[in-house]
This record gives sequence, C-alpha cells and structure tokens, in this order.
Amino acid sequence: MPIFALEASNDPLWFKLATVQKFSGHFASGFGESAPGEIVYELKGFNVDYLFEKVLKFLENK
Repeated sequence: MPIFALEASNDPLWFKLATVQKFSGHFASGFGESAPGEIVYELKGFNVDYLFEKVLKFLENK
C-alpha cells in the first residue's frame, strides 16, 4: 500500500518509520522561518494545488 506523508517540521523521522515499498512525502526544509503561518506554508509548498499534483504523480508512478 502506498503511503505519502506530509510534515510541516524538518523531521526526517517519517523515512525511518517507512517500511513499505512505496513511500514518499513532502516535508518543510530549513528552520526558523518567521512569518504568519499561511505565508510560511505557501513558501514551503504546503498548498492544496501543489500537494494534490505531487500526490497524484506519486500514485501514478508504479
């Protein structure tokens, strides 16, 4: 079963927990951004359109 994780922190723990053959995720990179949450999320790629496309591509690649 494919698993796609979303994590707003810069924590690579998801990859340590991923024991399945098909795993990917979208994680924040860097540390210490200072702005309203909505702005930081947008800068880090946490928006519906981008994530929807990223998950679709992940699921299409078998």
